[in-house]
Amino acid sequence: MKRQLVAAAMALPLTFALTTPALAGIVAVPVGGHTFENVSAVGVEIRNGGRRGAIGIRTTGLRGRFDTTPGGTGPAGSFIGVTQDQSLLFDPDSGTIEGEARGQLTLTTQGIALNYQGNLTGIGRCVSGTGRRCEQLVVTVKLEGVLADPNDPQRVGVIRMELLGSLIRDGRGARWVTLEDNATLHGSEALINSILESMEEGESDGV
Repeated sequence: MKRQLVAAAMALPLTFALTTPALAGIVAVPVGGHTFENVSAVGVEIRNGGRRGAIGIRTTGLRGRFDTTPGGTGPAGSFIGVTQDQSLLFDPDSGTIEGEARGQLTLTTQGIALNYQGNLTGIGRCVSGTGRRCEQLVVTVKLEGVLADPNDPQRVGVIRMELLGSLIRDGRGARWVTLEDNATLHGSEALINSILESMEEGESDGV
């Protein structure tokens, strides 16, 4: 199982390493997409009237999981827990989005916690509703960030994530209706081996 995953993981970073000399030699693991859990219950704060009429959106308490095989078909117990907090600035005139995100990845079978943070960039479009210019906001953003294990300086890497979401503003305030993503983890040999070992343990233990 591990050899097959290493072979699949090695296919992606070949072109990545060519365009990013500073990260040459890294390996990567694509992980299955997922929907964050209970997105309608997470904290969402809207701040109107930012620069150039921008709308600030702060989201806290997002929780979910990545399946750790391409396509999300990993064995039970073989997944990475993920948390995320976001701070976005949306310009309704240009449709541009910028911001940042930070959170934690947890390799569940090993109990390893990886911290990450990075920039968010993307676009958003408003859908008007009854008496409101932007009753629904549909966004697509990309996260590019760094990964680090606070307990092991050899476990470092980068995370790339694409998110698609729908935010509703109504009488109850603002809430995410959906927030889906796909991600790829690039990292040092120590980091990727930890992920692959975690996957093997999940499969063999049948957790």
